[in-house]
Amino acid sequence: MKRKAAIAAAIAFSLVLVPAIALHARPFAPGFRDGRAGIGGLKVLLELNLTEDQRLQLMNILNRYEGQREILRHDVMGAGRNVAKVLRAESFDEEKTRKAFGEASAVREEMLVLRAKMIFEIKAVLTPEQLQLLQEKRRQGHDRVKEHLQSWSDVTGE
Repeated sequence: MKRKAAIAAAIAFSLVLVPAIALHARPFAPGFRDGRAGIGGLKVLLELNLTEDQRLQLMNILNRYEGQREILRHDVMGAGRNVAKVLRAESFDEEKTRKAFGEASAVREEMLVLRAKMIFEIKAVLTPEQLQLLQEKRRQGHDRVKEHLQSWSDVTGE
């Protein structure tokens, strides 16, 4: 009886934790894979009426970090697969679970630090007016996400 309860608990645990980890382990931003650059997206940056010099500086910043971003994206996916593998194991091993989650967290930390460096450098290139416009665009993007989540919640009844 205890074995069935343990199996049921492990299944319930994995049904909750795996999606949470997958959501947490995604690259910089939800839209990153479609060409968005993390602090509001490349599209938003291009809507800031940049000078040619600013455009070149921004492209240099993005290009300088592209290799590291690609490696970290790959590492995040691998860490997520490893966490999922540990959670699907026949028996629970706390040490392996902690190790897998710790490795995934460390990769996410590296991504956060890299993103913060990029944002800092990008903001240094922009004028105060462009920074204000960027904040407005980001706010609009957040509002769109909230509306999308609300509409999904309405559809699913949650």
